[in-house]
Amino acid sequence: MSAGRAHGVVEIQLGRGVLHAGIRDALETLAVHAATTLAAARLYAKIEEQSRSDALTGLANRRRLDEDLLSEGALASRGHRSLALLIIDIDRFKTYNDAFGHPAGDALLTSVAELLTESLRPSDTAYRYGGEEFVVLARDTGLTAASALAERLRTTIAGRLRSQRITISIGAAAVPENTATVVDLVEQADSALYAAKRAGRNRVVAATPTPTPPVQELGRIRRFGGTAS
Repeated sequence: MSAGRAHGVVEIQLGRGVLHAGIRDALETLAVHAATTLAAARLYAKIEEQSRSDALTGLANRRRLDEDLLSEGALASRGHRSLALLIIDIDRFKTYNDAFGHPAGDALLTSVAELLTESLRPSDTAYRYGGEEFVVLARDTGLTAASALAERLRTTIAGRLRSQRITISIGAAAVPENTATVVDLVEQADSALYAAKRAGRNRVVAATPTPTPPVQELGRIRRFGGTAS
């Protein structure tokens, strides 16, 4: 027990004899220390998890994305695996937010996050990228499959949120079709998203495939500003 809560159970077997008061007191002291340690470990794990999660939507956050890009870039380099990234922007979100208020805007962000999570494979991860932007990291996925996934996400959200007239624009890029590094992967997807917005929104644009050398591991993740709604 620690702070009035049970954190675990210790089972003790005595070979012979009886449990003397001195031994019992020592065991109770050890149990208290064990409970305190368990409580601290669980609190630390909770804080670590929260630091990698978006408080509003519950999705993984920008910090987790940076970490996953590092690890996935290394895996792609060693195993010659495909890796796709989608950057998703809610069209005219500022207009919606101004018209209906921030609580409604927050509810919309949460709804989009839930629809993304429902629509992805277990191997894919959705992230809150910032503002009204989201990112999907699709493992073992080439550019063609990533574009198909993006179109499915676009139509799902447009259909499920039709009453609110909500649409999304998506930029897609993949290793190795578009780039050899995951830093450039983010840039390529971001540029494709801008192209989707310029073309009228509510669409998917895939980055143009370019010949690339073997995948390079990422040394640093650049940070980008938000995309204009």
